[in-house]
Amino acid sequence: MKFVALIFIAVGAIMLIWEIVMARTCDLIDGTVVEILRSDSSKGRTAKPEIQYIAKDGTENYYRPNAYTNPMPFKKMQKVKLLYDSKNNEIVGIGHFLYRFLFGYVFLLLGLSILLFSLPYETQIRVFSFIKDF
Repeated sequence: MKFVALIFIAVGAIMLIWEIVMARTCDLIDGTVVEILRSDSSKGRTAKPEIQYIAKDGTENYYRPNAYTNPMPFKKMQKVKLLYDSKNNEIVGIGHFLYRFLFGYVFLLLGLSILLFSLPYETQIRVFSFIKDF
C-alpha cells in the first residue's frame, strides 16, 4: 500500500512542479469565453469553454481545453487569463486554479492520506496529535 501512496505522491508532485514551471516560463494573456461547448457523456452533462484571445503577433485565435468539467467554472463572456508560450506561439493552459493546480493537489493529498493510513495505528495517533498540537 505504501508503494501506491508513493506513486500518488510522485504524480502529484510532478504535476505541481510542471504547473509552477509553466507559470514562470509563460506569459499571462487575456481571453474571453465566447462559447460553452456541452457534451452528454456517461458521467452526465459536462462542458468546456471556447476562449477567444489575441496572440502576441496580433492574430485572433480560439482555444479549447481538452477536458470537459462539471460544473463549468466559467460563464459566457467571462474574462479569463491564459498561459501563453511565446516561443511556440501557443496556449499552454488556462490560468485558473481548477485547471492548473487542482489535480496535482488531489493526487498529492490522496497519496499522503494513503501513506498515513498504511502506517501502524500508534504512529497514526502520534501524527494526528502532532497535527492537532500544531
